[in-house]
Amino acid sequence: MTARAAACVALLLAACDSCGTQESSPDLGGRSTSTPTLTPEVQASTPAGRAAAHMRALPEEREAASRRATLLADGRRHGRAGGHAQALRSFEDALGDGGPDATLHCEAGYQAIQLGQWALARRHLDAGLSVAVQPRRRAACLYDLALVDEAEQDIDAAIASLRESLSLRPNGTVRRKLDALEAAAEVAESSADDADDAGAVDAEEERSPTLEALCPESECQRDEVEIPARPDGWPELAFISRELPDEPMLATGLVLKDDSGWWEAARVCSSDARDVYGALEASETVTGVRFEEGDLVVSVAGGFDEHEDEAGHYFECEQEHQLDHAAVMACFEAATEGLPPPESWSFDLVFALEGGEVVLKERRAGNASQSPVE
Repeated sequence: MTARAAACVALLLAACDSCGTQESSPDLGGRSTSTPTLTPEVQASTPAGRAAAHMRALPEEREAASRRATLLADGRRHGRAGGHAQALRSFEDALGDGGPDATLHCEAGYQAIQLGQWALARRHLDAGLSVAVQPRRRAACLYDLALVDEAEQDIDAAIASLRESLSLRPNGTVRRKLDALEAAAEVAESSADDADDAGAVDAEEERSPTLEALCPESECQRDEVEIPARPDGWPELAFISRELPDEPMLATGLVLKDDSGWWEAARVCSSDARDVYGALEASETVTGVRFEEGDLVVSVAGGFDEHEDEAGHYFECEQEHQLDHAAVMACFEAATEGLPPPESWSFDLVFALEGGEVVLKERRAGNASQSPVE
């Protein structure tokens, strides 16, 4: 998992951005034509390498990836045509028993909104946000969640969702919606206070006597991040990563030590722990730590493990050429020759110490961030 995250960093927007069939793949195991062999480095960094890795996967894994891609494409086609009930059914069928999927849940949530099924929309959007890593995806899903909050008359929650969405990605539609809700509800100042309170860490949180007790080797790992000299007042700090118990996610947290022991102050980044071809698993990692005018600045870089169009091209070529591995790869390489590298992003998290509490003061977009959408 860690190697895949590092390779990704070295390198489908939800409905808000645009607001807005093939058969299952055959079993490729019986063909005598050899599958291309690439080094792990090439495999992780090229479309051909990732496709070759998929071809070597178990038949049931290939079948699941193909089914997901087909149903995702069907759902989007139905949605564009106004068939929201059919689109919702396709996305939910694609989810199946495969666990949470940010893209499928967030797009299903949007379709449920179009049908006025607010409770169902909330379930899908909450599930999508629980595993969404990519800033654009989270931002779009949060915008849709704000629409649900507004429909259910929870204006404070809608404003909070819109503010978080804007912190992840500047967007004119989201800004106008937020301005309208704040003006109508006249709660801008109180909402800001609530957000500040939510960003603070409870100073009375239970401490662990040692870092090893907080992060046992069997459950998590200490990340190798160079920590600069700390200004007066800042406690000892470190970064740890652990798999979440209920989600297929690897979370990296900032941990601090005071006189009472070690405690986890904030999550700084996340990575998708799944490995499904075409599902656009995202990985993030801490790339640097520094202090600016007494504030702690944590730099994070992230990216997808593949280009969003790669798998679609592969499944089209597979459908066309069936069990002829060489023809599938030749078709795929021609189709993906001009694709740019997988999408990447970066950001800085600025933390301040206020009255012994750690507060997330600001999130700043980095040089590799995705372009704003107006």
